[in-house]
Amino acid sequence: MISYINQAATNRGWSIEKMIESGDYLTKYTKGDLSFYSDGISTIPVNSQNHSIATNKVLTSVILEKEGIPCIMTREIHLKDPREVGELYDVFSEKGTKKVVLKPIDGNKSKGLTSFETLEELEEFAKTIPKEKRYCISSFFPHLCELRFILFRKKAELYHLKPNNIDNPLRPIIDKQVDISDSKLNELREKAEKIAQHLGFDYIAVDFLIGETEEKVIEVNLNPNLYSFIRSHPDSFQRVVELFERMFDFKEELLKLHV
Repeated sequence: MISYINQAATNRGWSIEKMIESGDYLTKYTKGDLSFYSDGISTIPVNSQNHSIATNKVLTSVILEKEGIPCIMTREIHLKDPREVGELYDVFSEKGTKKVVLKPIDGNKSKGLTSFETLEELEEFAKTIPKEKRYCISSFFPHLCELRFILFRKKAELYHLKPNNIDNPLRPIIDKQVDISDSKLNELREKAEKIAQHLGFDYIAVDFLIGETEEKVIEVNLNPNLYSFIRSHPDSFQRVVELFERMFDFKEELLKLHV
């Protein structure tokens, strides 16, 4: 039976592109210059938001790849399937030449993050994981630092280098100033705004890993905490207050629409 969502989309002239058709469904809907992503099964994101996409690292990765934005490619790995474990390790380790990174699909910060140098290490780890626990796999991307953009209503408002995270063994310790040129900042700002547009979120953080010769998106965060930004930039407190004033105004507008 056709999805009632897809039937309605067809009736209204939207084109439908099914990108993942099992498990975590993912569909892109397009009409002229407009587009958005949804599971296409149970609902569509009213107000252009679909929180399940940002909290699922695999879906975010697929969307960014589709839109041509360099990111850390991430896929779900079923650790109880030895054949799949071997095949994905081969792909993401580039035939054993790179370490691979595992993280719970719904994990936050560095909780549950693990890396492996060999297939044997990964296979031993897989034996210890409960069947219902879902993990994703990616390649390790060597980098100098992590740069975060804060966006509200598709526009970049703030940016800063994320502070050292001693709980994440894969992040380098920043012990000296990392210089990023104005042209590079502008380029990354445009990419961050493009990401916000494609994902359709009103308030997000986009995190880039800054490598020696290229940059890649590592994560999209729907609940960015600005306290670390204020601690690093205490003179920006009022700017953060003004940002949230506009956020409260926007929230009030949305609420009035549903009174």
